[in-house]
Amino acid sequence: MADAENTSTDAMSAEAETPVTDAAVTPEPAADAEPLGDAGKRALSAERDARKAAEKRIAELEAAAKAVTPEAPAPEVAQPDTEALKAEMRAEFANQLAETSLKAEAKGRLRDPADALLYVDVAALHGADESAYTDAIDKLIKNKPYLAAEDWVDVGTGPRTASKPEPSSALDRMASAYESKSKR
Repeated sequence: MADAENTSTDAMSAEAETPVTDAAVTPEPAADAEPLGDAGKRALSAERDARKAAEKRIAELEAAAKAVTPEAPAPEVAQPDTEALKAEMRAEFANQLAETSLKAEAKGRLRDPADALLYVDVAALHGADESAYTDAIDKLIKNKPYLAAEDWVDVGTGPRTASKPEPSSALDRMASAYESKSKR
């Protein structure tokens, strides 16, 4: 019985050591199956080539993984230039700050505060004081008056003004509503 187990184990180890070939993977076509055309043969060949390339890449990666040990240093990776990154971040921040300041100055003075970014050179305002932003909006309104905000006027009745101030609480609102009904 031991001899039978040894021979079956030897046969299994011999099978495990044999490399897998295309012939071993490809089953024999059935008797009634149609043969592959030229396109099918090309597709099958392309698939086999892709598999071989993938197996080669796996072998390369496994070899590289075995080469890296805790004692061996990792391959050198180029470090980014931190000063250049900091300078780029500062420039971007300065630009955002100038745009925000310009839009804040334009709010209420232009119909659309975003128009200020279209018509004013923001780069020229970097690091400028508040009066530079005011001057830039004044100049824009002078050159393009149609961008200026206008007070809304009802064509038939003129500007609207509230006859009484709005009540501050719900109780005051209710009291004013009942007063106006009782006066009718």
